[in-house]
Amino acid sequence: MHNTALLITNDGLGQGDEALRHSLATRYFATLLEGNFRPRALLFYGAGVKLACEGSPCLESLQALAEEKVEIVVCRSCLEHYSLMDATDSRWRGTMLQIIEWQQMVDKVITV
Repeated sequence: MHNTALLITNDGLGQGDEALRHSLATRYFATLLEGNFRPRALLFYGAGVKLACEGSPCLESLQALAEEKVEIVVCRSCLEHYSLMDATDSRWRGTMLQIIEWQQMVDKVITV
């Protein structure tokens, strides 16, 4: 994960109902912390922005990853689309240009 960006485009991981998708996402981000895996960036767009907003079961782990210097970029256009602009950390709000720049900077991009 050393020079990797994770691209999060869905409201949860995998397929299935919301509870399962959220459970998997919560476990995934917590495992990044527990296992000392640190991607360089977490890039959220589409429905994935919902995981970086108030009420998300992943929020605690995402905040801890940010404290560990993992860059978090949440697409402003997507936040606006879902009326969630005020529901995420203002430091995380970014543009599609920033997401593309991160994709170019790292060695590997993984969609989760």
